[in-house]
Amino acid sequence: MSFDVTSREIGGNTIKIWIHVEVDGSLSVDDYSYGTAADAFYGSGRGVESSLTLKPDAVRRLYELLADRVDPNPADKLAKLLTKRFSGDTHALSKIRDLCDRRKVTYEVFLWIESA
Repeated sequence: MSFDVTSREIGGNTIKIWIHVEVDGSLSVDDYSYGTAADAFYGSGRGVESSLTLKPDAVRRLYELLADRVDPNPADKLAKLLTKRFSGDTHALSKIRDLCDRRKVTYEVFLWIESA
């Protein structure tokens, strides 16, 4: 199941962010950006995909901290909560990463740069 956080064009840049819930209960926040800013930083014609993944235990922990309740299967609820909280925000991925850091919730990060 996927939830769109934002899809915006700003000054020649396109930023798309969505949250995806996996069948195993993990959750990923994905950011795909391309345009002039990505070109300036990574080289012409390159898109950049960043991803933050929370394993099921981390999903439960973050949901309990944010919702102040326990749920045996919180991935969908956490995805909806984060989507609502960061809807339209082009910095959602970095803000969710900062939130996890502050709350000491572990996550994995992936960065992919498209070939020119």
